[in-house]
Amino acid sequence: INAEYMGRSFRSRPHNMADSIRLPPVDPAIATSLAEIQQTIARLALPPLLERRFVRVAPDVHVGERDVTLRVMQFNLLAEGLSAAPNCVPPFPATEASSYGGFTDVPRPEIVFDYNVRKWRLIEDILRTDPDILGVEECDHYPDFFEPVLRAAGYDSVYQPKHHSPCLSFGFYTDGVALFWKRDKFVSVSASGFSHGATPTPDGTSVRVPHVVAVLRSRDQRIERSVSFVVGATHLKAKIGLPNEELRAQQICAVEAALAAARATCLASNSDCTSHSSSSTVVTLLCADFNSFAYDHEGPAPYAALAVPYMATPPRSYRSLYSLPSSARDPIYSTWKVRGANEVRALIDYIWLRVDQRHEPHDQNCQASVHVECLELLSLPTADELEPARLPGLRHPSDHLPLAATLLLRPLE
Repeated sequence: INAEYMGRSFRSRPHNMADSIRLPPVDPAIATSLAEIQQTIARLALPPLLERRFVRVAPDVHVGERDVTLRVMQFNLLAEGLSAAPNCVPPFPATEASSYGGFTDVPRPEIVFDYNVRKWRLIEDILRTDPDILGVEECDHYPDFFEPVLRAAGYDSVYQPKHHSPCLSFGFYTDGVALFWKRDKFVSVSASGFSHGATPTPDGTSVRVPHVVAVLRSRDQRIERSVSFVVGATHLKAKIGLPNEELRAQQICAVEAALAAARATCLASNSDCTSHSSSSTVVTLLCADFNSFAYDHEGPAPYAALAVPYMATPPRSYRSLYSLPSSARDPIYSTWKVRGANEVRALIDYIWLRVDQRHEPHDQNCQASVHVECLELLSLPTADELEPARLPGLRHPSDHLPLAATLLLRPLE
Protein backbone atom coordinates (compact mmCIF):
# COMPACT_ATOMS: atom_id res chain seq x y z
CA ILE A 1 0.00 0.00 0.00
CA ASN A 2 1.45 3.33 -1.05
CA ALA A 3 2.94 5.11 1.97
CA GLU A 4 1.83 8.55 0.82
CA TYR A 5 -1.70 7.24 0.36
CA MET A 6 -1.69 5.71 3.81
CA GLY A 7 -0.57 8.97 5.38
CA ARG A 8 -3.11 11.11 3.57
CA SER A 9 -6.22 8.97 3.58
CA PHE A 10 -6.21 6.69 6.62
CA ARG A 11 -6.57 8.08 10.12
CA SER A 12 -6.71 4.59 11.64
CA ARG A 13 -5.33 1.33 10.28
CA PRO A 14 -7.57 -1.74 10.65
CA HIS A 15 -6.05 -4.78 12.32
CA ASN A 16 -4.61 -7.33 9.88
CA MET A 17 -5.63 -5.05 7.01
CA ALA A 18 -3.18 -6.62 4.56
CA ASP A 19 -4.84 -10.02 5.03
CA SER A 20 -8.00 -9.03 3.21
CA ILE A 21 -7.56 -5.63 1.55
CA ARG A 22 -6.14 -4.80 -1.86
CA LEU A 23 -5.95 -1.18 -2.95
CA PRO A 24 -5.09 0.15 -6.42
CA PRO A 25 -1.91 2.21 -6.86
CA VAL A 26 -2.13 5.96 -7.19
CA ASP A 27 -2.44 7.12 -10.82
CA PRO A 28 -0.10 10.13 -11.34
CA ALA A 29 -1.74 10.94 -14.71
CA ILE A 30 -5.24 11.50 -13.37
CA ALA A 31 -7.00 14.86 -13.89
CA THR A 32 -5.54 17.64 -11.76
CA SER A 33 -8.04 20.45 -12.36
CA LEU A 34 -11.78 20.93 -12.60
CA ALA A 35 -11.37 22.06 -16.22
CA GLU A 36 -9.64 18.77 -17.11
CA ILE A 37 -12.40 16.82 -15.42
CA GLN A 38 -15.09 18.67 -17.36
CA GLN A 39 -13.23 18.18 -20.65
CA THR A 40 -12.90 14.44 -20.03
CA ILE A 41 -16.61 14.12 -19.29
CA ALA A 42 -17.52 16.09 -22.43
CA ARG A 43 -15.42 13.76 -24.58
CA LEU A 44 -17.53 10.75 -23.53
CA ALA A 45 -20.28 11.92 -25.91
CA LEU A 46 -22.89 9.75 -24.19
CA PRO A 47 -26.65 10.37 -23.83
CA PRO A 48 -27.52 12.85 -21.08
CA LEU A 49 -27.86 11.57 -17.55
CA LEU A 50 -31.34 10.96 -16.18
CA GLU A 51 -33.02 14.26 -15.46
CA ARG A 52 -33.05 15.07 -11.75
CA ARG A 53 -34.20 18.27 -10.11
CA PHE A 54 -34.43 19.61 -6.60
CA VAL A 55 -37.98 19.87 -5.29
CA ARG A 56 -38.90 22.17 -2.41
CA VAL A 57 -40.32 20.29 0.54
CA ALA A 58 -40.64 23.43 2.64
CA PRO A 59 -42.31 25.76 0.13
CA ASP A 60 -43.30 28.37 2.71
CA VAL A 61 -39.78 28.82 4.06
CA HIS A 62 -38.01 31.95 2.85
CA VAL A 63 -34.20 31.84 2.71
CA GLY A 64 -32.97 35.06 4.29
CA GLU A 65 -29.60 36.78 4.29
CA ARG A 66 -28.62 35.25 7.63
CA ASP A 67 -29.57 31.74 6.55
CA VAL A 68 -27.03 29.17 5.38
CA THR A 69 -27.77 26.26 3.03
CA LEU A 70 -25.96 22.94 2.99
CA ARG A 71 -26.30 20.18 0.41
CA VAL A 72 -25.63 16.54 1.34
CA MET A 73 -25.53 13.60 -1.09
CA GLN A 74 -25.57 9.81 -0.67
CA PHE A 75 -24.40 7.56 -3.53
CA ASN A 76 -23.65 3.83 -3.89
CA LEU A 77 -21.25 3.84 -6.85
CA LEU A 78 -21.53 0.17 -7.93
CA ALA A 79 -17.99 -1.19 -7.62
CA GLU A 80 -16.09 -2.19 -10.73
CA GLY A 81 -15.35 -5.51 -9.05
CA LEU A 82 -19.07 -6.29 -8.82
CA SER A 83 -20.00 -5.33 -12.39
CA ALA A 84 -17.08 -6.16 -14.68
CA ALA A 85 -17.42 -7.75 -18.12
CA PRO A 86 -16.96 -11.50 -18.57
CA ASN A 87 -13.92 -10.90 -20.80
CA CYS A 88 -12.34 -8.34 -18.45
CA VAL A 89 -8.95 -9.43 -17.10
CA PRO A 90 -8.86 -8.63 -13.36
CA PRO A 91 -5.65 -7.50 -11.64
CA PHE A 92 -5.64 -10.57 -9.35
CA PRO A 93 -6.58 -14.25 -9.65
CA ALA A 94 -10.34 -14.75 -9.38
CA THR A 95 -12.39 -17.49 -7.76
CA GLU A 96 -15.61 -16.34 -9.47
CA ALA A 97 -16.24 -15.25 -13.06
CA SER A 98 -17.50 -11.72 -13.73
CA SER A 99 -20.78 -11.35 -15.63
CA TYR A 100 -21.74 -7.67 -15.60
CA GLY A 101 -22.98 -8.12 -12.04
CA GLY A 102 -25.86 -10.26 -13.29
CA PHE A 103 -27.44 -7.32 -15.15
CA THR A 104 -27.99 -9.41 -18.26
CA ASP A 105 -30.86 -7.30 -19.65
CA VAL A 106 -28.91 -4.04 -19.81
CA PRO A 107 -28.40 -3.02 -23.47
CA ARG A 108 -24.89 -2.15 -24.65
CA PRO A 109 -23.25 -3.63 -21.55
CA GLU A 110 -19.82 -3.23 -23.13
CA ILE A 111 -20.35 0.54 -22.81
CA VAL A 112 -22.49 0.72 -19.68
CA PHE A 113 -20.07 -1.37 -17.61
CA ASP A 114 -16.82 -0.12 -19.13
CA TYR A 115 -15.31 1.32 -15.97
CA ASN A 116 -13.06 3.73 -17.84
CA VAL A 117 -16.30 5.33 -19.04
CA ARG A 118 -18.55 4.68 -16.06
CA LYS A 119 -16.23 6.22 -13.47
CA TRP A 120 -16.43 9.57 -15.27
CA ARG A 121 -20.22 9.32 -15.47
CA LEU A 122 -20.24 8.87 -11.70
CA ILE A 123 -18.14 12.02 -11.35
CA GLU A 124 -20.46 13.82 -13.77
CA ASP A 125 -23.48 12.92 -11.61
CA ILE A 126 -21.70 14.06 -8.45
CA LEU A 127 -20.52 17.38 -9.88
CA ARG A 128 -23.90 18.30 -11.36
CA THR A 129 -25.50 17.70 -7.94
CA ASP A 130 -22.78 19.85 -6.34
CA PRO A 131 -22.90 18.47 -2.79
CA ASP A 132 -21.14 20.15 0.10
CA ILE A 133 -20.94 16.76 1.84
CA LEU A 134 -20.90 13.45 -0.05
CA GLY A 135 -21.02 9.89 1.29
CA VAL A 136 -20.26 6.97 -1.06
CA GLU A 137 -20.22 3.19 -0.87
CA GLU A 138 -18.83 0.44 -3.14
CA CYS A 139 -15.86 2.69 -3.82
CA ASP A 140 -13.08 0.41 -5.09
CA HIS A 141 -11.00 3.10 -6.81
CA TYR A 142 -10.47 5.67 -4.07
CA PRO A 143 -6.68 6.25 -4.16
CA ASP A 144 -6.31 6.07 -7.94
CA PHE A 145 -9.45 7.93 -9.02
CA PHE A 146 -12.10 9.32 -6.68
CA GLU A 147 -9.72 10.87 -4.14
CA PRO A 148 -7.51 12.72 -6.67
CA VAL A 149 -10.36 13.69 -9.01
CA LEU A 150 -12.61 15.03 -6.28
CA ARG A 151 -9.62 16.65 -4.59
CA ALA A 152 -9.07 18.54 -7.86
CA ALA A 153 -12.76 19.51 -7.74
CA GLY A 154 -12.33 21.02 -4.27
CA TYR A 155 -13.03 18.16 -1.83
CA ASP A 156 -11.13 16.70 1.10
CA SER A 157 -12.00 13.18 2.20
CA VAL A 158 -11.54 10.12 4.40
CA TYR A 159 -11.85 6.48 3.33
CA GLN A 160 -12.31 3.08 4.93
CA PRO A 161 -11.87 -0.14 2.91
CA LYS A 162 -14.07 -3.14 3.59
CA HIS A 163 -12.57 -6.26 5.11
CA HIS A 164 -13.14 -9.35 2.94
CA SER A 165 -14.71 -7.35 0.15
CA PRO A 166 -16.78 -9.43 -2.31
CA CYS A 167 -14.82 -7.74 -5.10
CA LEU A 168 -11.82 -9.91 -4.19
CA SER A 169 -13.62 -13.05 -5.33
CA PHE A 170 -13.76 -11.60 -8.84
CA GLY A 171 -10.08 -10.66 -8.76
CA PHE A 172 -10.60 -6.93 -8.27
CA TYR A 173 -9.67 -4.34 -5.69
CA THR A 174 -11.31 -3.93 -2.30
CA ASP A 175 -14.32 -1.62 -2.13
CA GLY A 176 -15.09 0.65 0.79
CA VAL A 177 -16.87 3.76 2.02
CA ALA A 178 -15.77 7.38 1.87
CA LEU A 179 -16.78 10.87 2.93
CA PHE A 180 -15.99 13.98 0.89
CA TRP A 181 -16.52 17.60 1.93
CA LYS A 182 -15.77 20.91 0.25
CA ARG A 183 -12.61 22.33 1.71
CA ASP A 184 -13.72 25.90 1.08
CA LYS A 185 -16.87 25.27 3.13
CA PHE A 186 -15.54 23.22 6.06
CA VAL A 187 -12.61 22.83 8.41
CA SER A 188 -11.96 19.23 9.41
CA VAL A 189 -11.59 18.85 13.17
CA SER A 190 -11.14 15.07 12.90
CA ALA A 191 -11.75 12.34 10.32
CA SER A 192 -11.35 8.61 10.90
CA GLY A 193 -12.11 5.31 9.23
CA PHE A 194 -13.30 2.34 11.26
CA SER A 195 -13.86 -1.34 10.63
CA HIS A 196 -14.97 -2.64 14.00
CA GLY A 197 -18.18 -4.09 15.35
CA ALA A 198 -17.24 -7.56 14.08
CA THR A 199 -20.08 -10.04 14.44
CA PRO A 200 -20.63 -13.57 13.13
CA THR A 201 -22.59 -14.01 9.91
CA PRO A 202 -25.07 -16.87 9.30
CA ASP A 203 -22.32 -18.90 7.62
CA GLY A 204 -19.99 -18.47 10.59
CA THR A 205 -17.59 -15.95 9.06
CA SER A 206 -16.77 -12.59 10.60
CA VAL A 207 -17.92 -9.36 9.01
CA ARG A 208 -16.79 -5.93 10.10
CA VAL A 209 -18.81 -2.89 9.21
CA PRO A 210 -16.82 -0.23 7.33
CA HIS A 211 -17.65 3.31 8.35
CA VAL A 212 -16.09 6.74 8.38
CA VAL A 213 -16.82 9.61 10.75
CA ALA A 214 -15.71 13.23 10.43
CA VAL A 215 -16.22 16.24 12.68
CA LEU A 216 -16.44 19.43 10.62
CA ARG A 217 -16.79 23.11 11.36
CA SER A 218 -18.26 25.56 8.86
CA ARG A 219 -16.10 28.34 7.43
CA ASP A 220 -19.21 30.49 7.02
CA GLN A 221 -19.01 33.33 9.54
CA ARG A 222 -22.76 33.21 10.10
CA ILE A 223 -22.56 29.79 11.76
CA GLU A 224 -18.86 29.00 12.23
CA ARG A 225 -19.08 29.30 16.02
CA SER A 226 -22.65 28.06 16.35
CA VAL A 227 -22.59 24.59 14.76
CA SER A 228 -20.49 21.44 14.75
CA PHE A 229 -21.16 18.76 12.14
CA VAL A 230 -20.70 15.05 12.84
CA VAL A 231 -20.95 13.25 9.51
CA GLY A 232 -20.61 9.59 8.63
CA ALA A 233 -20.95 7.01 5.87
CA THR A 234 -21.41 3.25 6.05
CA HIS A 235 -22.48 0.16 4.11
CA LEU A 236 -24.32 -2.62 5.92
CA LYS A 237 -24.47 -6.35 5.13
CA ALA A 238 -26.33 -7.31 1.96
CA LYS A 239 -29.02 -9.95 1.28
CA ILE A 240 -32.45 -10.51 2.75
CA GLY A 241 -33.29 -12.88 5.60
CA LEU A 242 -33.66 -12.56 9.35
CA PRO A 243 -30.05 -13.58 10.21
CA ASN A 244 -28.71 -10.88 7.89
CA GLU A 245 -31.17 -8.31 9.23
CA GLU A 246 -30.07 -9.13 12.77
CA LEU A 247 -26.47 -8.64 11.66
CA ARG A 248 -27.33 -5.29 10.09
CA ALA A 249 -28.94 -4.21 13.36
CA GLN A 250 -25.71 -5.05 15.19
CA GLN A 251 -23.66 -3.23 12.58
CA ILE A 252 -25.69 -0.03 12.71
CA CYS A 253 -25.49 -0.14 16.49
CA ALA A 254 -21.68 0.00 16.17
CA VAL A 255 -21.83 2.78 13.58
CA GLU A 256 -24.24 4.90 15.61
CA ALA A 257 -22.05 4.41 18.66
CA ALA A 258 -19.16 5.98 16.74
CA LEU A 259 -21.39 8.91 15.74
CA ALA A 260 -22.65 9.27 19.30
CA ALA A 261 -19.10 9.29 20.67
CA ALA A 262 -18.09 12.07 18.26
CA ARG A 263 -21.27 13.97 19.08
CA ALA A 264 -20.64 13.64 22.83
CA THR A 265 -17.11 14.95 22.36
CA CYS A 266 -18.47 17.97 20.52
CA LEU A 267 -21.01 18.67 23.23
CA ALA A 268 -18.43 18.21 25.99
CA SER A 269 -15.86 20.45 24.30
CA ASN A 270 -18.58 23.04 23.77
CA SER A 271 -19.58 23.11 27.42
CA ASP A 272 -17.13 25.94 28.05
CA CYS A 273 -18.90 28.72 26.22
CA THR A 274 -15.96 31.08 26.57
CA SER A 275 -13.80 28.98 24.21
CA HIS A 276 -13.44 29.92 20.57
CA SER A 277 -14.68 26.46 19.55
CA SER A 278 -17.88 26.70 21.55
CA SER A 279 -21.16 26.02 19.76
CA SER A 280 -24.69 25.27 20.81
CA THR A 281 -25.85 23.03 17.94
CA VAL A 282 -24.47 19.68 16.78
CA VAL A 283 -25.79 18.39 13.45
CA THR A 284 -25.29 14.67 12.84
CA LEU A 285 -25.61 13.32 9.29
CA LEU A 286 -25.25 9.70 8.18
CA CYS A 287 -25.12 8.72 4.50
CA ALA A 288 -25.61 5.00 4.14
CA ASP A 289 -26.58 1.98 2.11
CA PHE A 290 -28.44 -0.07 4.72
CA ASN A 291 -29.35 -2.94 2.35
CA SER A 292 -32.47 -2.95 4.50
CA PHE A 293 -36.11 -1.92 4.21
CA ALA A 294 -37.96 0.43 6.53
CA TYR A 295 -40.85 -2.04 6.72
CA ASP A 296 -41.20 -5.67 7.72
CA HIS A 297 -40.25 -8.12 4.98
CA GLU A 298 -43.09 -10.12 3.50
CA GLY A 299 -42.97 -13.43 1.67
CA PRO A 300 -42.36 -17.11 2.43
CA ALA A 301 -39.90 -16.22 5.22
CA PRO A 302 -41.13 -12.93 6.72
CA TYR A 303 -39.10 -11.02 9.26
CA ALA A 304 -39.26 -7.71 11.08
CA ALA A 305 -37.26 -4.68 10.03
CA LEU A 306 -34.58 -3.95 12.63
CA ALA A 307 -31.83 -1.68 11.26
CA VAL A 308 -33.98 1.23 10.06
CA PRO A 309 -36.24 1.30 13.16
CA TYR A 310 -33.10 1.28 15.30
CA MET A 311 -32.10 4.64 13.83
CA ALA A 312 -35.57 6.17 13.66
CA THR A 313 -36.85 5.44 17.16
CA PRO A 314 -35.92 6.88 20.58
CA PRO A 315 -33.47 7.37 22.09
CA ARG A 316 -31.58 7.81 18.78
CA SER A 317 -34.47 9.49 16.92
CA TYR A 318 -32.75 10.21 13.62
CA ARG A 319 -34.90 11.55 10.81
CA SER A 320 -34.67 10.09 7.29
CA LEU A 321 -34.65 13.07 4.92
CA TYR A 322 -36.56 10.98 2.36
CA SER A 323 -39.91 9.68 3.59
CA LEU A 324 -39.71 6.12 4.85
CA PRO A 325 -41.96 3.75 2.85
CA SER A 326 -44.55 1.76 4.76
CA SER A 327 -44.52 -1.26 2.42
CA ALA A 328 -42.98 -2.66 -0.76
CA ARG A 329 -45.83 -1.04 -2.69
CA ASP A 330 -44.70 2.46 -1.79
CA PRO A 331 -43.27 4.17 -4.92
CA ILE A 332 -40.23 5.71 -3.21
CA TYR A 333 -36.97 3.93 -4.09
CA SER A 334 -33.21 4.31 -4.29
CA THR A 335 -32.46 1.17 -6.30
CA TRP A 336 -34.43 -0.42 -9.14
CA LYS A 337 -32.67 -3.32 -10.77
CA VAL A 338 -33.43 -6.35 -12.90
CA ARG A 339 -31.32 -9.49 -12.70
CA GLY A 340 -32.82 -12.23 -14.84
CA ALA A 341 -36.39 -12.82 -13.66
CA ASN A 342 -35.82 -10.95 -10.41
CA GLU A 343 -36.85 -7.27 -10.31
CA VAL A 344 -36.31 -5.22 -7.15
CA ARG A 345 -37.43 -1.67 -6.44
CA ALA A 346 -36.80 -0.46 -2.91
CA LEU A 347 -35.50 2.31 -0.71
CA ILE A 348 -32.34 0.93 0.91
CA ASP A 349 -30.18 4.08 0.86
CA TYR A 350 -30.69 6.78 3.45
CA ILE A 351 -29.61 10.22 4.58
CA TRP A 352 -30.17 10.41 8.32
CA LEU A 353 -30.31 13.68 10.28
CA ARG A 354 -30.21 14.38 13.99
CA VAL A 355 -29.91 17.81 15.60
CA ASP A 356 -28.80 18.30 19.20
CA GLN A 357 -29.10 21.68 20.91
CA ARG A 358 -27.27 22.71 24.05
CA HIS A 359 -29.20 25.38 25.87
CA GLU A 360 -27.36 27.70 28.23
CA PRO A 361 -29.91 30.51 28.59
CA HIS A 362 -28.01 32.38 31.32
CA ASP A 363 -24.57 32.34 29.66
CA GLN A 364 -24.14 35.33 27.39
CA ASN A 365 -20.88 33.95 25.96
CA CYS A 366 -22.63 31.03 24.26
CA GLN A 367 -23.46 31.35 20.60
CA ALA A 368 -27.11 31.26 19.56
CA SER A 369 -28.70 27.96 18.59
CA VAL A 370 -29.29 27.13 14.94
CA HIS A 371 -32.58 25.88 13.52
CA VAL A 372 -32.10 23.10 10.93
CA GLU A 373 -34.70 22.23 8.32
CA CYS A 374 -34.79 20.20 5.09
CA LEU A 375 -35.44 22.69 2.32
CA GLU A 376 -35.43 20.52 -0.83
CA LEU A 377 -34.87 16.94 -2.03
CA LEU A 378 -33.45 15.57 -5.26
CA SER A 379 -36.34 14.07 -7.24
CA LEU A 380 -36.61 10.39 -8.15
CA PRO A 381 -37.19 9.41 -11.80
CA THR A 382 -40.54 7.86 -12.67
CA ALA A 383 -40.79 4.42 -14.26
CA ASP A 384 -41.35 6.04 -17.66
CA GLU A 385 -38.17 8.08 -17.31
CA LEU A 386 -36.02 5.03 -16.64
CA GLU A 387 -34.60 2.76 -19.30
CA PRO A 388 -36.47 -0.57 -19.80
CA ALA A 389 -33.75 -2.48 -17.95
CA ARG A 390 -34.03 0.05 -15.08
CA LEU A 391 -30.65 0.68 -13.40
CA PRO A 392 -27.85 0.92 -14.44
CA GLY A 393 -27.92 2.00 -18.09
CA LEU A 394 -26.56 4.41 -20.65
CA ARG A 395 -28.20 7.30 -18.77
CA HIS A 396 -27.25 6.29 -15.24
CA PRO A 397 -23.94 4.72 -14.12
CA SER A 398 -25.03 2.76 -11.03
CA ASP A 399 -27.76 0.40 -9.87
CA HIS A 400 -28.46 2.93 -7.10
CA LEU A 401 -29.74 6.47 -7.49
CA PRO A 402 -27.95 9.19 -5.58
CA LEU A 403 -30.06 10.82 -2.91
CA ALA A 404 -29.49 14.47 -2.06
CA ALA A 405 -31.01 17.11 0.18
CA THR A 406 -30.51 20.81 0.80
CA LEU A 407 -30.64 21.82 4.44
CA LEU A 408 -31.42 25.27 5.77
CA LEU A 409 -29.48 26.43 8.83
CA ARG A 410 -30.99 29.49 10.48
CA PRO A 411 -29.23 31.16 13.43
CA LEU A 412 -31.65 31.98 16.21
CA GLU A 413 -31.45 35.04 18.40
